[in-house]
Amino acid sequence: MTRPIQLGVALALLTIAAIGTWHSVRAARAQILYFKSKYGADRHSLDRILSNSDTAHRLYPYNYRLCTWAAEAAWYSRYIAGDGELAVRAEAARLWADRGRELNAYVRELNLVKARYQADHAIEDAIETWRSYLDIDFWDSFNHAVMVELYSRAGRFEEAVAELAWVREPGDRDYAQQAIYKAFDAEVRKLQGD
Repeated sequence: MTRPIQLGVALALLTIAAIGTWHSVRAARAQILYFKSKYGADRHSLDRILSNSDTAHRLYPYNYRLCTWAAEAAWYSRYIAGDGELAVRAEAARLWADRGRELNAYVRELNLVKARYQADHAIEDAIETWRSYLDIDFWDSFNHAVMVELYSRAGRFEEAVAELAWVREPGDRDYAQQAIYKAFDAEVRKLQGD
């Protein structure tokens, strides 16, 4: 090899190494932030979790587990703060669920947060979202219990009862039956004018 070709190859390899190092440092920093948010001292503060998650996602936007953690943390802690924070936290949960679903549409937790968010705003959209997920993971009893819940919330009781036949686990069946009873009771109260 001639000297210019050797120099060109060396520069190309050096450039590839520099890009790889830059990418790995960003991924490592993102992983550290994810770890702090999920297992470290920041796990007790939703604001810190969301802040760390935003930074980590900007550094390395390919970690769907980070999105899952942020979505669940925002969704399940939305009632901890006052009513003014409820909508903000629910919207943050939806945002993270959408980000995560773009990376991996097969994660139940992400689809569940998305469907439950939609159920509060547009129940038919929630049913469609969960039906799409149910097509992916059909044989899990809990997934059918969630569908029973959504059908019940929509007032589609015949479909809820039909879906109940797929709920096999006793705990899931109890949950699904309670969802039907609760939704039916709310429907009766609404009709009675209570």
